[in-house]
Amino acid sequence: MSEDQKSKDGEAETPDKENQAQNPRGMADGPLKTDLPPTPSNKGGKCNHKKPVHEWVKYFVEIFGILGGLVGLIVLIFQYCEAAKTTKILSGQLKEMQAARTLDERAWVLPTTYSGETTADNNSGCVFNFRYKNTGKTPGLNLEAVCYWTREIGLIPKRDGYPSVTEHEGLCAPGEGGEIQSAVVPAKIMADISNTPNSPIYLFGTIWYDDVFGFHHWSQFCFKLVASQINKNIVNVVEFQTHNSCDDDEANQAN
Repeated sequence: MSEDQKSKDGEAETPDKENQAQNPRGMADGPLKTDLPPTPSNKGGKCNHKKPVHEWVKYFVEIFGILGGLVGLIVLIFQYCEAAKTTKILSGQLKEMQAARTLDERAWVLPTTYSGETTADNNSGCVFNFRYKNTGKTPGLNLEAVCYWTREIGLIPKRDGYPSVTEHEGLCAPGEGGEIQSAVVPAKIMADISNTPNSPIYLFGTIWYDDVFGFHHWSQFCFKLVASQINKNIVNVVEFQTHNSCDDDEANQAN
């Protein structure tokens, strides 16, 4: 073989060697073939995936379920508020009925009239008597009463001290009553009333009692003793407005 022919055969073999170097496994030129399905195109960047109809139905059912639950909760809250208002109104009406029943059926022990005077022991002075009566429908319990005297209006207290006794007089039945005796007014004071014009003395006191409903009550009274302008030896006893109240009057004023 001539040298020129060998040179041509060598040039012919060179491309095959270069192809083997670029494709050592002998793969064919062109796109690779795989078993995976082709990827759908996404032109314009939009997703072409759509939810099935049953998923949309489930989604809206859940939304409406939540909204229905909220509506039900609001209704329950409203009903609770209305029930609370109704309960409060009924409770207030019940208290008013109970208070009215108590006022109608409780004891009312009040001073009524001046019933005269008596001479104290050894002619040391005079004792003045005042009647009281239970005008209520039930008994007055644990009744106590006191009556004092003074010549100065400023010495009449707003409240009398409750007597410190171990036992009370007991009950005062409906329609019944009794008498309260004042402290002894000395004979010299009685003479001053007759001999000194416009020189009165004041008799004042308090009645304490309980009603059958367990409430404590008190009634005050005050009378003025002054000589008659026609006959100074006669003493007139008139009701005086100071120290003349009861617990119910003051409770009404506070309200």
